[in-house]
Amino acid sequence: MGWDWLILLWIGFCTQNARYILTLAYQSGIVSRISSFSYLSVGYALIFGFLLFGETFPIPAYLGMALVFLGILLKLRIK
Repeated sequence: MGWDWLILLWIGFCTQNARYILTLAYQSGIVSRISSFSYLSVGYALIFGFLLFGETFPIPAYLGMALVFLGILLKLRIK
């Protein structure tokens, strides 16, 4: 039970730091480019879910995630 609390505290610490850094990026960068990177969290969730919890998804879900990623790349390339 002690490890659970430690992991939850670490997740909270990392989340708060990430939010702070994202706020700094919004203040100093081009907002339309920075906001596109928020969609990459889908990929992070997919990777961590698979590695830590053994989660898998059906093929259409992976195709949808690939389309979202492709949309991000096209938006960054084509203004």
